Amino acid sequence: MSEVRVWSVVRTENQLKQNMLGVDPTSEGLALYYKLDGTEIQEDGKIKDAAKGLNGTTGGSITIKTLDAPIAIN
Repeated sequence: MSEVRVWSVVRTENQLKQNMLGVDPTSEGLALYYKLDGTEIQEDGKIKDAAKGLNGTTGGSITIKTLDAPIAIN
């Protein structure tokens, strides 16, 4: 999994395709945005989302890190 996004608005198939590899964290209707690329602040099993800065609980059982090479999407 490379990202988790939660929207408070309906997204069209075209909008999802256009923003498949990234989205502006200030996009209207973006409620939560966990990039999962290693840039999140992780402390005490919690990470902050890039949209609103809200804490998400990981339960301490996951580690988020940057991959050595990007994953290709065909």
